[in-house]
Amino acid sequence: MRYTADGRPIAPAPHHRRLGEEALAGQLARAREVPATRPDHLADGPTGLPADFERMRWFPLPPVCREQAQPGTG
Repeated sequence: MRYTADGRPIAPAPHHRRLGEEALAGQLARAREVPATRPDHLADGPTGLPADFERMRWFPLPPVCREQAQPGTG
């Protein structure tokens, strides 16, 4: 990254490596593997978060997510 004389940043143009169509089959196979390796059910239990947060929470938040978000874990 560089800067102009007046302090505006100048980023280098991104360099993208392009793959040929022959790569598509492998990418699709890998994409199918990702959901297949996930568990069918995640436990939804106590997260240890404050009660005011829990009252607003409408989405599932498995305790394992909270554990992995804490520093020094996961």
